[in-house]
Amino acid sequence: MKKRKFLQANKRMSEYANKHYQNVIANEVKQSSKTAFTLAEVLITLGIIGVVAAVALPALITNINDRANSERQANIAQKITQAMEQMRAHGELVQYSSTDEFVNVLQKYLKITKRCDADHLAECWTTSSVSVMNSNVVSDY
Repeated sequence: MKKRKFLQANKRMSEYANKHYQNVIANEVKQSSKTAFTLAEVLITLGIIGVVAAVALPALITNINDRANSERQANIAQKITQAMEQMRAHGELVQYSSTDEFVNVLQKYLKITKRCDADHLAECWTTSSVSVMNSNVVSDY
């Protein structure tokens, strides 16, 4: 009878240990699957990021270029304004008989790297048309 009770107790303990061991293994498997991403999940995420970047980057680059152009135009306008203020201070901002005469005086106050006369404007520009900020074409050659 003692042997029988002992065997039953031993069997119960063995079953308990077996269940406990299975639970521990199952918990470890669950935890390890919760803490890692599968290759498919990583690839899908990278694909989504790539698509979003491909859509967003052109707009971002256009925005950056527009800001740079706007800053350049503001800088040029400021330099022309300063040159004309200096002309006014020296009494040279008067009525001129021609544009060439005005530009001759303006050159004293503003560094002009290239000057084109009205007869040869096409040689001064790299494109066949000149556009202003709102994309209106000013002249076509």
